[in-house]
Amino acid sequence: MIISSNYYVNLEATLFSGQCFRWISDPPWFYGVISNNLIKIREHPKGIEFFSTPTSETLLKDKIAEYFNLDENLDDIYSCINSDSRINTSIHLFQGMRILSQDPWECLISFICSSASNIKKIRRNIDSLTHYFGNKVSSSEKQLSWKYQLRKFTEPWDFFTLVPGKQIILQRHEIALSTQYIYWVEFAMNSQDLEFFTKL
Repeated sequence: MIISSNYYVNLEATLFSGQCFRWISDPPWFYGVISNNLIKIREHPKGIEFFSTPTSETLLKDKIAEYFNLDENLDDIYSCINSDSRINTSIHLFQGMRILSQDPWECLISFICSSASNIKKIRRNIDSLTHYFGNKVSSSEKQLSWKYQLRKFTEPWDFFTLVPGKQIILQRHEIALSTQYIYWVEFAMNSQDLEFFTKL
């Protein structure tokens, strides 16, 4: 399905800018997970073209447009932030890059895992969390024909089921230092301790 946009959508710059860490590039396609759906997406002269499973493209269209903020007026944004030569150069180098409307939980955990790290290591840590604690996306004939089989991001309550064996997995993949912060965030979410998030 094609989603139209009045402005160019630069998927490479958007998905590999350090905002998110689970997308796979296989030109011209990009593979990822949005709202627990496998997404296959590429740039299109009119905007973007995507396929999804298990939810149909028709039902997921609005969510994809929201994820990429396709309604944002890029001209207004550029004119607002174009305050010096460095910003002006970046605007031209990364024309069409979007600010993603990500799942808050995955975005927060990615931020925690990013402490004193680089993008390559962050991707490895997030992939490890997803591999060991995330669930498989519901299978379908369409999914089986795709090259990449991705998993849902781990849910907050998945960490309540941590056992010694899983703790070893976290240590082996160098996520142990972040684990305490993940626990704190998860506890705050489940106890609805909103004051906790003002201290982050």
